[in-house]
Amino acid sequence: MLEDLKPCPFCGSGETEITENKYWTGKSHEIVSYNLQHWCNPSGQIYSFVQIKGKLKEQVVDSWNARK
Repeated sequence: MLEDLKPCPFCGSGETEITENKYWTGKSHEIVSYNLQHWCNPSGQIYSFVQIKGKLKEQVVDSWNARK
């Protein structure tokens, strides 16, 4: 799914990851939401952090790709 992400509109690259938030039901883990985290370095000196949360992985990818 990371291959579907557009480059960061501010730094052009940076480090991006998508993680799953899981809940233990007593028998197994269920995925309840996703976090997209990006460490941006547009100026080459100051890092900023972007986080997008969503119920579905497609939601966080679509939100990321809509940024301008």
